[in-house]
Amino acid sequence: RGGGQGVGWSESPPYQFLVPPGWEEQPVSIADPAGTELDLKFASKAKKGGGEAAVLIEPVLRFMDVGFNANVVVTDVGPPQKLVDGFGPELIGGPVEEFQLAQMDIVTLDNGLPAYRYEILPAFNGDPHCFVTITATRNRVYILNVKTPEPLLQFREPMLRKMAESFSPVIAPEVEAALKAGTELPAANVEEA
Repeated sequence: RGGGQGVGWSESPPYQFLVPPGWEEQPVSIADPAGTELDLKFASKAKKGGGEAAVLIEPVLRFMDVGFNANVVVTDVGPPQKLVDGFGPELIGGPVEEFQLAQMDIVTLDNGLPAYRYEILPAFNGDPHCFVTITATRNRVYILNVKTPEPLLQFREPMLRKMAESFSPVIAPEVEAALKAGTELPAANVEEA
């Protein structure tokens, strides 16, 4: 999936992640509490609310000044704490407190992109338990937030972790090769209209 995000936005590279059986795509709206950058939502059909997954595609301009279609990776945008703090409202509806961060890791995706992974605990009774992957490519930050009600975590945790760990933007072969070789990223090749 992937596309433009309104007037003045460049095309976003598509992304992929595993979706378990019994989950269905949900309609998205610019009025969604996750924000106008919400690109996709899935939810479990389980009667007791098995979980939700949401993908947000955010401009890196929120954190840094870059040119049109720059090739930026998440480590260029900032450290893991900066991003979880900056996206807290979209992830959990407010700031992420220090005690909520059960896990915060820097990983390398299969395609070579660096990514940040978080496990966010509920702040209050009734809040969801979240598994989040944040990465970036070109001039977009990609976020997958997979969550479930805390009482269902014991039944859903392996599946939710697998979903979060499978998330990755699809990048050009030359960008993947540069990332894996540790060389400078090529300029984004985008045709101008």
